[in-house]
Amino acid sequence: MLTLRTFTNALDDFDEKQSLTTRRRWWEKFLNMTIQAGWTDQMKIYEFKTMMSPAARNWMDQLGKRVRTNWGRLAREFNREYCKSRVSDSEKYYTEKQFGEVLYDETVQG
Repeated sequence: MLTLRTFTNALDDFDEKQSLTTRRRWWEKFLNMTIQAGWTDQMKIYEFKTMMSPAARNWMDQLGKRVRTNWGRLAREFNREYCKSRVSDSEKYYTEKQFGEVLYDETVQG
């Protein structure tokens, strides 16, 4: 059986060092690609792993077999690990606001 992989060239490999926004965009593009290509869950897992950076592939390899072999579980874990912010929006806002106030105070006091 011949399987054409026309969609995989349309997306760069995943890089966990990219910004959260870029990682989320990559994930959305990957999911869209799987739908357009009509991949089975097994094919999604295979293609997903081939597009991972070495560090992300190591992360994937350390997951339990039940997660690695089930697309729904794997997708959920990937989303949790690489596409979610570690701080809440309100925490981020107040941290940035406090940092801005410190910079302002230092500038004014000079």
